[in-house]
Amino acid sequence: MYSVGWALITFAMLYVLSGVLDSWKWGRKDHDLTKKFEDGL
Repeated sequence: MYSVGWALITFAMLYVLSGVLDSWKWGRKDHDLTKKFEDGL
């Protein structure tokens, strides 16, 4: 469970970080992770 917990935390951090980098790439000051997730479906 300890390893699984850290895996989930790492995945969440990478997901948020990727969203922040995408917002910078597109010149946006804010990013909506929910909208990004829906667009990805």
